[in-house]
Amino acid sequence: MERLKKIDSLQLIVSNPSIELWFLYHYKNQQSEISGEECARQLTSRNGIPYRKGTIDKKLKSKLDSDYLKACERAKKSPLFENPSSNVYLLIEELERIKNDKSKP
Repeated sequence: MERLKKIDSLQLIVSNPSIELWFLYHYKNQQSEISGEECARQLTSRNGIPYRKGTIDKKLKSKLDSDYLKACERAKKSPLFENPSSNVYLLIEELERIKNDKSKP
């Protein structure tokens, strides 16, 4: 932890209560407190395929690929470190910036 504190450009990426909230933001604007288990249940319900932690099936992958901009906008409205909240959008935006820079002549 001490090493991390010394990195000036460190950006902590969090999703509270779990990464499944970030996935859920691709489907809906979750505004009320939620558990990680409930996020997983809702992913199963919306995706029609049982969600398993650590596994991204083809249907979920397609949703993550197609609706990441919606998820970013939804996540930006959540107060960081509260439940629900996620700043995974910072990583997504940085990856998009890098991708766009590489595509420029």
